[in-house]
Amino acid sequence: MSAQHLLEVRAHSRRKYSIVRKYLGACKIFSDIYQNFAYIDTHGGTGQVIDLETKAIVDASVLTAAKLQPSFPCYVVEIDPDNYNVLRQTTSKFPNVTLFFGDCNEKIDEILRMIPKGEKFVFCFLDPDGLVYHGKNFICHQLRDETIEKIAKFPRTEMFINVPILAIMRDAGYVRSYPEAPSSIKMEGHITVLFGTDKWKQIDPGDYKSFGRLYISERLEKHYKYKGAILIRSVLTRGPLYYLVYGSNSEKGGEIMRDIVKKEWIDVNRGQYPVTRFQHKTDREWLDAEYPLTLFIFED
Repeated sequence: MSAQHLLEVRAHSRRKYSIVRKYLGACKIFSDIYQNFAYIDTHGGTGQVIDLETKAIVDASVLTAAKLQPSFPCYVVEIDPDNYNVLRQTTSKFPNVTLFFGDCNEKIDEILRMIPKGEKFVFCFLDPDGLVYHGKNFICHQLRDETIEKIAKFPRTEMFINVPILAIMRDAGYVRSYPEAPSSIKMEGHITVLFGTDKWKQIDPGDYKSFGRLYISERLEKHYKYKGAILIRSVLTRGPLYYLVYGSNSEKGGEIMRDIVKKEWIDVNRGQYPVTRFQHKTDREWLDAEYPLTLFIFED
């Protein structure tokens, strides 16, 4: 595979893939015993990516899942035709990968029908890179609220969602400044489709924390008992890029994900714990007090 056809990623994407890889590794432990795991990736990309800092070719989320365990059935969607063609090549040696070309919002019903209902834990990684996909001949929403609803209603699902905060803040700011502009009307619709509500209009466009919490409360609260998130910032500007939002009804899954994102958060802060950590004897006591499994959000 020629490197020039692979997607390029920066340091913040390495953090994202690191979290997914560690969580999938935990899933493998249980799947090795029970053989009851499935994986869905709604924005498959090119399978492998180029790290712009190191120039190395590394596995992204799809190949990470495919390589971990041949028994993992992996259902992967990619909408961009060029990316899809590359993805076909990078996954060609993995019979456990089933590819779908098109809009994940349209393909999700077909995918869920292929999974025995209630018999498998289904980890879903939903990784849009913005609000809207601009194709050569059409545009569509990258992730719709009803897609989240369909997955959440499917038994034994867990979700890890890229909520594109930077795009949300940018578009919300434009809408606030130019409410009558035709482009603002379109932007309003794009944001509302993601959230499933227009309550976002009540939030100051720069208040990324409130956007993140609104998404969790509107999309995940009624379906998942254990919820969390980590804010991913630009390495260069330190500006907020996206939240990675987690939802599950598995207490063990919640504990594992909380521990993974806690370590990632501490690593980014150069190993420095907040002062409140030292008011507790153990990490577990501190986490349960300040980052309960019902809602743990790591941000700064």
